[in-house]
Order: sequence, then structure tokens, then C-alpha cells
Amino acid sequence: MDEKINDSHRLILERRKKLKILKDNGNNYLNSYSGKDNCLDIIKTSEKDKVIDNQEKKFTAMGRMMSKRIMGRSSFANVKDNTGNIQFYIDKKNFSEAWFNYGSVQKELNQNDAAIKSFEKSIEIKPDLIEAYNEIGNIYSQLGSNKAIDYYEKA
Repeated sequence: MDEKINDSHRLILERRKKLKILKDNGNNYLNSYSGKDNCLDIIKTSEKDKVIDNQEKKFTAMGRMMSKRIMGRSSFANVKDNTGNIQFYIDKKNFSEAWFNYGSVQKELNQNDAAIKSFEKSIEIKPDLIEAYNEIGNIYSQLGSNKAIDYYEKA
């Protein structure tokens, strides 16, 4: 029992040490994805342009999803980065576009299997989304798979 406590204590100290190194380097949110917007920029732009329903305005935010609430057709999520915290709303009827955008980011990060699943989810919601079929075809084409032809034909 005493040995487990010591191991637990050692792990906590080790994690705190790694966190201190990250904080000292000035980047608490390490990832391989680089976007152009942060939470503070989104808030300032939204206030300046009086953006409430930004169907036309698109942001690429980086950060950690701190919470999400799914309530039937509506969902809310909070994203936090080193500049602040934003909450956004998603209507399920727009999920097809959200899954497509998520798949695009995954494809950009070379997470091909995950991207294909995201594009397929967007197709489930909106079967006539030609762009999703093309993106899946492009991934399979890059991988040298004959499955690309099937998706290009569906598009």
C-alpha cells in the first residue's frame, strides 16, 4: 500500500515537472496544427463586426475543448486557449458541414482513417454532399487504393 502511494506521488511530481517546462517555454497547448485564430481574436472580431450568427464568417480556433453539452438537436461547447475561452453553439442540421470541416482538418494532419470516418459521417447526414465523396476518393487515391474509383463515381 505504501509503495502505491509513493508511485502515485512520483507520477504527480513528474507530471508537474513536465507542465512547468511547458509553461516556461510559453506554450501550454502543444499540437502539430497551426491555425490563424485564437479565442481572443474571435471574441474581438465578433464584437467589432457584431457577429452573432456567423454562418458566413469562419474561424479556425485552436485550443482544448473544456466541456460540451449535447441536448437533442442543439449542442454547446467551450474551447479554451492561452488567450481566453469561447463558447459556441452547433445546430444538428449543420452537423454535416461540421463533420466535413473536421475531416478536412484531419486530412491536413495526415490522419487519413479518422478523416474518412468524419467525411462518411457528413455523408450520413447529407447524402448529396459531393465534396465529401471527392475527399474520400482523394484520400484513397493518395493511398493507392481502388476504393477511390467508387467514391469518385458516387460524386
